[in-house]
Amino acid sequence: MPKFTPGARGSFPQTGIHKYSLYPFQPGGMDIFPAGVALMGADGPTLAYIAGPPEAFTAKDHNFRPGQKIRKQVALLNDERTAENYSYSWRAARDVQEVAHGEGQGRLAPAEIKFIPFTFTAPTINSSKAQYTITLTAIIGNIKHTDSFTFRVFRPSTAAAMPAIHIYDPVGKTVRMLQALGIHSAAWNGQGAAPGVLIIGRQALSTGKPLPFNPEAIVRNGGRVLVEIQNPDWYRRRGFRVAPVLARRSFPVPGDNPAVRGLDAEDFRDWTGSSTLVDPYPVYPVGNPAWRSPPHGWRWGSQGAVSSAPLEKPHLSSWRPLLECEFDLQYSPLMEMDYGKGRLTLCTLDLEDHEAADPAAERMARQLIWHVATAPLAPKTDGSVVYVGGDTDAAMLDSLGLVYARGTGIGPQTRLLIVGADAKVNPEQLRAYCQRGGKALFLARQSAAGPLGVTLAQVSGFHGSLNVPAWPETRGLSVSDLHWRTDADAWVIKDASGPLGADHLEVSADGLLGRISFGPGSGAVVICEIDPRALDADKLTYFRFTRWRETRTLAQILSNCGATFKADPDIFGSGSSPQKLAGLYYPDYMGYDPNTVTDTNYTDFKLSDDPYRYFRW
Repeated sequence: MPKFTPGARGSFPQTGIHKYSLYPFQPGGMDIFPAGVALMGADGPTLAYIAGPPEAFTAKDHNFRPGQKIRKQVALLNDERTAENYSYSWRAARDVQEVAHGEGQGRLAPAEIKFIPFTFTAPTINSSKAQYTITLTAIIGNIKHTDSFTFRVFRPSTAAAMPAIHIYDPVGKTVRMLQALGIHSAAWNGQGAAPGVLIIGRQALSTGKPLPFNPEAIVRNGGRVLVEIQNPDWYRRRGFRVAPVLARRSFPVPGDNPAVRGLDAEDFRDWTGSSTLVDPYPVYPVGNPAWRSPPHGWRWGSQGAVSSAPLEKPHLSSWRPLLECEFDLQYSPLMEMDYGKGRLTLCTLDLEDHEAADPAAERMARQLIWHVATAPLAPKTDGSVVYVGGDTDAAMLDSLGLVYARGTGIGPQTRLLIVGADAKVNPEQLRAYCQRGGKALFLARQSAAGPLGVTLAQVSGFHGSLNVPAWPETRGLSVSDLHWRTDADAWVIKDASGPLGADHLEVSADGLLGRISFGPGSGAVVICEIDPRALDADKLTYFRFTRWRETRTLAQILSNCGATFKADPDIFGSGSSPQKLAGLYYPDYMGYDPNTVTDTNYTDFKLSDDPYRYFRW
């Protein structure tokens, strides 16, 4: 280093340096952009904001019942070197309807942090729920601060009349929740006829002990089974990847699903209270070096959690998510699967921990049980999926683990006809088949001549789609499934002519999907230009995430149309060692020993480095 020169800034290496190292010291490097303005506003020498109650000032409790005490604090921070006067006022209101207000003033010492509690009562409402906002204005010294906090008030709901519900709950936590909800249930240990609606309680499967009944047979024969949250390792033994963090936010998947109807993303975040399924403060092994954080960061507390075991959405199965969360919205705390004549619902929401304290969790619990007990079933029949086409597309279907039979056309038992890119079907026969309730899926083609008179076009700079169609065949899909990581060429649907497509074709997802229907109650034709093979992700490795998404999207559409997968039975079974798993995820994942999994070693990546390590959770 050369001799220090008064008035100069920064270091002065004797050898050449890159120009980007000098940029912060140039005039342009001193410009303050919007991010800088936001940072200064949130991290200045003084600060004021609305905090949680004295016993948990970081709590974000925002769902309340009428008449409940709402407890918050005004937080005032002075990081100046001198004492500063302060004044503040707060107001809780909905539009012009004021609920409460308060104000105060005083003096802050240098480096002082002051919490000033305030309390008011949640108002009575006439609607199902109502939203209010607390606004804060504070002046510390000469600096003005503003903050706002939105909360909701839920009108109490009562238990609706439900079909008979049986429950297997040796731990007892789910039974207590049902009793608090006013929902009657009868204990069942496998004796007598199988129930129509069965709830398997929280942690009932976590011990690995054999069940006194066969849940697979119950669902296959038309039963409705809800499995409440189990310990994370139980899901890993069934082949799921479990997020190593507790999810504090979740989002309803697009679509009008009765289980989450009337609830939105604000209702699925920061639930009041703490979750108890996993250790909130685990002891992590010392890393190398010792100061390095665990691979997915630290878990520090369970306050406000919504799910203690979010599951990565399977790529190769019939699982349909109703909620999604975590990295790239690729995890779900609530999924359902049509299986045989019945349906299995998998819930990893921490309902038992939060139902009493949070009215949004209470409402979700009621609606979930009602949905499980009453929603129409969509039976799947073995041997009803027929593929017509060549070996290339057949190999792709095999890679999905699809259960199907090869044929030459529509048979008397066909409920789903899959048509390869090199195959043709008679349009009028197809129309008659769909009018009888049948469904057909045309796999992606890479030429201008699409099926049934549909015209395709190749476009460049395609980035996937943000538009999810509200079709029965696309239930469970969201933007997280249809977007691409970066631009590429794609074949998309443009228009149609001919006896079927011209008058009935509906195009969505920016041309990735098309649907032809022949009126209410009929089946449909889905033209799918989603092709996981087209991205060449083994060479262009940055497309591997997108390939996973497209694989899941195609499997989801096939499942919604009535298909089943070899991995569907992976969830069933008991004991510490599961049956041989077909695999739920794209084969970038290698197999693992389900009896030795931990938070840090349960997945190896065959075709790439572990991408999750970059996100640090």
